[in-house]
Amino acid sequence: CIRDRGIALLKSVGIEAFPVMANISDEDEVHKEWPSPYQFNHCVIAIPFVDELGLSGMVNDSIIGDVLIFDPTSKYTPIGSLPRYLHGKNVLLNHKKVESLTVLPVEKSGDSEEERDISVHLDIDGTIHGSILIESSGHAASYLRELCFGQSDRRLRMTMRNWIAVGAARTEIEGVKFEDDFENDRFLLEIRFLSLFYGQRVAGENRIVLKPIFLGRHRDQGILAGGANRPPAYISRAKTLQERIRYEWGEGLDVEILMKPLQVTSSFCLLYTSDAADE
Repeated sequence: CIRDRGIALLKSVGIEAFPVMANISDEDEVHKEWPSPYQFNHCVIAIPFVDELGLSGMVNDSIIGDVLIFDPTSKYTPIGSLPRYLHGKNVLLNHKKVESLTVLPVEKSGDSEEERDISVHLDIDGTIHGSILIESSGHAASYLRELCFGQSDRRLRMTMRNWIAVGAARTEIEGVKFEDDFENDRFLLEIRFLSLFYGQRVAGENRIVLKPIFLGRHRDQGILAGGANRPPAYISRAKTLQERIRYEWGEGLDVEILMKPLQVTSSFCLLYTSDAADE
């Protein structure tokens, strides 16, 4: 298997490595009260390593010290990072000195960053068209990497269309481009789109009403989502998201009302919004 070949290759060049047993099912957990190999369904690699880079895939064991956890089957996750399905998991280091489970680290703020630049042009009929440029790193990059490389061009365009269409039903994708800097764990995605009649004309008035805020904070929500109430979301992973939206409007249109600035600070998040109009 890939894991055994990986361990053999590392040992052939003098690098110590050993297996790590894990359970990567979302609904299952490894319980220390029930010592059984049937609790595990996946195996990764541990490499004793002195970390000077602050890698997110490091774990400290009280007996054998610092080790780097690496899953050779996760082709979209660079070495040094943990795939999402291993975050916070109870695992068993298959080492002769280890007699108890080890808890893998969870994602911290800074391990996953996403920056979005969105440029939109609003036409007189309420149609918007523009581009979404996403620069990501860490686990956000791994997710986009898998999304783009894991399906055909046609399927990828359909995925992007469905993502935006959650909030803007009449959406067409005009182009999708991406660049992967795997060595430095950076991923760049650009989407060009058109959404017909997104802004709604007020009957009897020369006025267009639209929601300017692009959401899409979660994978199952659209970039232009909004309106319907949703149940509370359980946030289990840290992520830094910065989003800038730039609107231009066609001849005959001008800004009448801007949204009020908003800042929300809590023990688990910081949310800040602001807007401004230029000539």
